[in-house]
Amino acid sequence: MADASLALDLRPEAAEVVRLLDAFEAFAEAQALPHKAILQAMLVLEELAVNIVNHAFPEGPGAAVEVVLTLDSEGVLICDFRDRGRPFDPFQEAPAPDLTSDTAERRVGGLGLHLVRQMVDSTSYHRADGINHVRVTKNCRAGAGG
Repeated sequence: MADASLALDLRPEAAEVVRLLDAFEAFAEAQALPHKAILQAMLVLEELAVNIVNHAFPEGPGAAVEVVLTLDSEGVLICDFRDRGRPFDPFQEAPAPDLTSDTAERRVGGLGLHLVRQMVDSTSYHRADGINHVRVTKNCRAGAGG
């Protein structure tokens, strides 16, 4: 399998999340990724994109969000999100979800990033030149964990 990639510039709007997911699904199917890996990756992409749309630009619509997805020759999917929104490390700053209380007593939100961390093999964040850089990797080979 040779490296393959998909790059998109998205407006930070909810409708663009659908465009990202549709583009990824076509890309993943063209790469013959296992169905389970596609579904898990779509959940991860959706959560990260929705967080940017909902939280990165509190003062209103911001600049385009760059998303680059690369599938390497080993079957590892590398997902890079870059945005000029407010600084935020979703892997360190997001509060841990309450997984012990009754669901009716839990605060809304927080489970999405928890699920992302559970479904991927690695996460990273850094900010440089006013740009948030979020990366997750996921082994998508048949039989891979996650």
